[in-house]
Amino acid sequence: MKTIFLTRFRPDAIDGGSALRNRQNIFGLGKSGPVDVVSIGADGEAKPLEGVRNWTHFSLREALAGRSRGERVRRRLWRLRAGAHPVLEQYLHERVARFLEDVVNRERYDVAVVSEVFLASYLPLFRRLGCKVVFDCHNIESALATDVDAARSKRAPLGYRLSVGLLQRRMHASERQAARDADVVWACSEADARGLEELFGLSKRVAVVPNGVDVSGYAPPEGTDASAWSRSVVTLLYPGTFSYFPNEDAAMRLIDEVLPALRARGREARVLLVGRSPTAAMLAAAKRDPGVIVTGPVASVLPYFHRPAVVTLPIRVGSGTRLKVLEAYAARCPVVSTAKGVEGISGRDGEHHFVREDGVGTAEAVLRLWDDEGLRGTLTANAAELVERDYSRDAAVRRIAESLAN
Repeated sequence: MKTIFLTRFRPDAIDGGSALRNRQNIFGLGKSGPVDVVSIGADGEAKPLEGVRNWTHFSLREALAGRSRGERVRRRLWRLRAGAHPVLEQYLHERVARFLEDVVNRERYDVAVVSEVFLASYLPLFRRLGCKVVFDCHNIESALATDVDAARSKRAPLGYRLSVGLLQRRMHASERQAARDADVVWACSEADARGLEELFGLSKRVAVVPNGVDVSGYAPPEGTDASAWSRSVVTLLYPGTFSYFPNEDAAMRLIDEVLPALRARGREARVLLVGRSPTAAMLAAAKRDPGVIVTGPVASVLPYFHRPAVVTLPIRVGSGTRLKVLEAYAARCPVVSTAKGVEGISGRDGEHHFVREDGVGTAEAVLRLWDDEGLRGTLTANAAELVERDYSRDAAVRRIAESLAN
């Protein structure tokens, strides 16, 4: 089986949940035959990459700058006629389309995977050229946009709310069309699969390809000293890309609600925010309070999982499943989250993680795990067993093969 995989992320830069999911799915598809990747995004050259036969990369910045006057005019007319969402329009380029048509005609791919709705404008091209088309729905973006904008715009001017509503309708229409036109739709969880089927009235069954992790790569080093917890400052760890609003919102809840609740109980505590694109509000909080630590980009989050810390996720909005939860499970790092933060993952409250919705309850759960080595060990052992069984790379590979067998 020959596959072409279209993504807006470079497959060599694994710096977020979407890129991790892409890498997993490329790996899984490679078990059945050669995979060629086409990416549209950040500047840089493609290079040889393990598990990928050919990789072609297009710089989004160069593509935008290189649009001809005729293409710009046609694009404006298309926007008016089709009501296209501007993000989808941003990624649609004649040069990329010509390349895809040429390579598909030459290689005769069996399967084309379109990763995320933002590249859905290329889906009709793959259908026309005879590929079996997979639409990989990392999130239900139209539902996510509704939640995010509701959280952001409670006091926004009327004009802003109207423009947001228009964009939400366009995203919904684009996502519905992609889901209906694809031969196979992948969702991250059973909850997302049900949401896609109900929201878009799909007659086809959505296949669940869960987010998975390379479990062996997350195991804590041998000889880890459990007594280090009692000697350490209580640490709330949040890994993520903070330009993504749900992550910034959760990070600020840690700073404004959970950290004060811990200190009110007489405990020395800190918030550790690990990942790229920290926002101005986060940086300002770190400047005010030495207990707020913002790392910026890091080479690997693993060392942070392996030190005494509780992954604490007061997430209010979002979609899909959070790879940070699965990574914490695999690293045997305890997790306290809202129900939204662990949505789509089959772990249970009190068995694999703790679910708490407010700052005081979250602080109390963190301290229970911090102070009780036996409880912490039981919870993390259960979580590690769950991720090995249901959310490993091997589990994802099986689901990919099953979804394409019909």
